[in-house]
Amino acid sequence: MQHLPNPVKPCKPNLFAQELARSALQGNVPAALQLAEWSAALALRRGHPDTSAVLREAGCWYVRAAVLGSAEARYRLARAYLEDTPDAARSPVLAVQWLRLAARQGHPQAQALLGWCYQRGAGCRHDEQCALHWYRLAAQAGEVHGRYNLAGMYMHGQGGVVRNVRLALHWCRRAAEQGYRKAQLQLGLMYLHGQGARQDKAQAAHWFLQAARQGYTKAQYNLAMMYAGGEGVNQDDCQARRWYQEAAERGYPKAQYNLAIFYSLGTGGPCDPRLARYWYERAARTGYVRAQYQLGRLYARSGWEYANDKTACLWLERAARQGHAKAQLRLGLMYARGCGVTRDFAKAYGWLYLAARARLKDVDHFQAQVAMHLSEAEIRHARSMAASQLHC
Repeated sequence: MQHLPNPVKPCKPNLFAQELARSALQGNVPAALQLAEWSAALALRRGHPDTSAVLREAGCWYVRAAVLGSAEARYRLARAYLEDTPDAARSPVLAVQWLRLAARQGHPQAQALLGWCYQRGAGCRHDEQCALHWYRLAAQAGEVHGRYNLAGMYMHGQGGVVRNVRLALHWCRRAAEQGYRKAQLQLGLMYLHGQGARQDKAQAAHWFLQAARQGYTKAQYNLAMMYAGGEGVNQDDCQARRWYQEAAERGYPKAQYNLAIFYSLGTGGPCDPRLARYWYERAARTGYVRAQYQLGRLYARSGWEYANDKTACLWLERAARQGHAKAQLRLGLMYARGCGVTRDFAKAYGWLYLAARARLKDVDHFQAQVAMHLSEAEIRHARSMAASQLHC
């Protein structure tokens, strides 16, 4: 006989709750599940005096319902073990054990999540064929994550199937039609690039819009690009600026960079150098190399109201260390001229030496001029030190 945990007495018990608890303790599965859901909902209420105790109670009722055979309780319990909630310490192995039981009972969400575990080797061995099997069952039952992940398996030829972009498009569309924003973005990209169907930029813009309206930053950025270029939609700089703004405020670096350009040029709205600088800096601080280079250029511009050679060198060096050839060239010239930094011909030569690999215009001429101030030994040392500057 299986041992079932005895939950603590329900918080603020009433007559109906007491009857439910009595029924649950006698083996009534729906009663145990309902008590678990009530306790979990109670714990989520703001200002509850003992949230952890209520969550532990919910966990006990979920365990009881799961042991008694509830597929929903088994799925909820598995989620708790995967997410490390207060009522269940993280344990992917236990999560997979409960998921297997729920999945075999035909629970679509459990099937999709079990497929995800197999695909990533979370709590079980990595097995793409098992992942494909459970994704298929979930997809056929209408589970949106199963459909989206099955599309990904067909798209990349995983799980022992031959790559099939048409089937990938089919399942991606099914998930997108259910409102899943990741599927909507992916479907838009497939139509944009003609994968699984003929290229259709209007359809691409349509699906980007659906995902963008749900706050999905990648979709917002792609939609802005469509409006900026007039692809699949009428060209509209105001709409492009609007969607760049939406994505930028959610922290998407590429959107922040493009929005800065719009503010700098007055595209789709008024010109605002202050906001241009703000968005360039937001993007640059994430490590986005194009923003770092552009910010360095702006600070080095003598006529700009915020011009500052020292700050310019700081941003140019960050971009240069990421391998940005134009930043390396400008930084080399600033070291050669002593702008914002102490003049240093060895460092100047080193950055110009790296920039020369991209065969930028006039870089060889500048490099030769700087080399006139160095000995052969210094030039060799500068070259050897140059490579160490990258990604430091």
